Amino acid sequence: MGRKYGLTLERHREIGGELKEMFNKLIDLTVEVGNAYPVTDDRGRPYIRLSKAHKEISIARSILEDLLYAEHPEDATIDFYYNGKEKI
Repeated sequence: MGRKYGLTLERHREIGGELKEMFNKLIDLTVEVGNAYPVTDDRGRPYIRLSKAHKEISIARSILEDLLYAEHPEDATIDFYYNGKEKI
């Protein structure tokens, strides 16, 4: 297998934007499912899974941001993977 060189600056920007959208949409869906079903019995399993997916996306974004700064230290900014328009 050949050497892998990471992502271009532009690809980091694109992936970051897609992950921001996914993150926010997943929060909306998680809240909707959590409000529709009790989370204390089997009907809460989808809510738990969506919450875990949300956490995993958050971790992936953080790792990718670290890689962005390592690969493109002069051009990297927090805006690639995060901005002020996120739901919490």
